[in-house]
Amino acid sequence: MQPENWLLLATAALGATGAVAAQSIAAAFTARRETKRLNWERERFRVEGERVRVEQFAQEKRELFSRFLRLTYPNIAAAVRYTASEKAPEGTFRRARLFPEVEDELEQVRFDIHLVGSPQVVQAVEAVVMLWVIVQIHIGAQEEWPLEHRHEAAKDALSRWQEAQRIMRADLAGDAPPRPRAADASGTTAERLDANLDRLQEKYG
Repeated sequence: MQPENWLLLATAALGATGAVAAQSIAAAFTARRETKRLNWERERFRVEGERVRVEQFAQEKRELFSRFLRLTYPNIAAAVRYTASEKAPEGTFRRARLFPEVEDELEQVRFDIHLVGSPQVVQAVEAVVMLWVIVQIHIGAQEEWPLEHRHEAAKDALSRWQEAQRIMRADLAGDAPPRPRAADASGTTAERLDANLDRLQEKYG
């Protein structure tokens, strides 16, 4: 075979090898780029799914907190008006005594809040419920407590309701909750809750 023919064959072989190499390199870059794209898409879906779950959880908490506040405020506010004087405005007695009508729903909301609320929220909710029950007892057996005592309990219930509202708002916003009352500042959350409720029982019991 003539030298020229060998040169042509060698050149053709090198060209074919170069083309294959170039194709392999291009395929590798394409695969790497596709892998990166798939990983990015996977991460984007994960982050989006997490965001949706967080928003749904926050919405569920917001609805529970709102239901609790709506269930408790009208009766507590009516109790404050009813116990303000011996001559209470007409209709306030019935309004202040509606607790049995919402008790079942309140219990469900209360225990749901125990599942999703922060310790500060749970403590605030328990204080409101306890004082509300105490106010109901006072109204039902008025002859056993002087008017000033009954009115003080009703006002304290309203104050605790307002405190619960502030703590719930801070919880939903992701902010630090309001500082606990000085008497509740030490001990674990469970200990503070027990001590807080014990003091309420002792004061109004």
